[in-house]
Order: sequence, then C-alpha cells, then structure tokens
Amino acid sequence: FVATFGLPREHVVCGQLRDLMEDLINWWADRVLTITQGEDFDPDAVGLQIEALLAIGAPPHHNAIVRSKKIMLKAKYDRISSEILAFAELQQMNDAMDAERAQQRGSAPPVGAAVLKAEEVEEKIRQAVDKEGVPSGHASL
Repeated sequence: FVATFGLPREHVVCGQLRDLMEDLINWWADRVLTITQGEDFDPDAVGLQIEALLAIGAPPHHNAIVRSKKIMLKAKYDRISSEILAFAELQQMNDAMDAERAQQRGSAPPVGAAVLKAEEVEEKIRQAVDKEGVPSGHASL
C-alpha cells in the first residue's frame, strides 16, 4: 500500500490501517478460539480459518492462535485414541466370542488368535504414537 500510493510509512492513515488490521486479527483469532472451545467444532474449518489469519498477517505466536492449535491437537489425539480404544474393545469382544464358540463345540479356542489381535492393537498404538504424535500415555491408549 505504501509503495503503491507513495504514502510514507509513518503517515497517520497508515498507522490507522495497521491499528484496524490488528483489531481485526485479534477479534478473528479470539473468535476462532471461542469456536475451538465449543463442543463439536470442525477441525478442518478451524484450520482453514487459522491459515487465513496467518495469510493476512496474524503472528503465528498470537495467543489465541496458539491456544486454538493446542485444542485442535488435543481433539485430534482424543479422536485417534478413541478409535484405537474402540478397535481394541472390538478385538476383545471378538476373542471372547471365538472362545465361547469353541467352548460350545467342546474344543479349545484357536491358539494364538488372541495374541494376533493384541499385536494388531499394539501396532495401531505404535502408529498413533510414532506417526501421529499421540502421547504414549494418553488415557485412551
């Protein structure tokens, strides 16, 4: 703007525009934070809003942006961990059903089936920790 119209950087109007832009960024970043603090926010939509904020000049270290990103990351970890927990519970239920069916037939459950199911769960946990960054001590893991 300054280069195009030849206004000196210190011009009153330039200062007013900077102040207005700062107010806009603060309002928008606070609004994004409010959204992320809600129950069912859309992480993709919030991510796009943060990208837009950064594109218009919001500082990456803006408190509301940093807090929003932390909330989004926690939500991602919670979602991944919950999916793994549900998978583990399903594997446990399937193993119990296999054992019950074997007992009804008068035979022993298949040897090693439970170990294979446990290994699948452990592999999902490893991937979540190694590839997605989920803390290994997450409550659902």
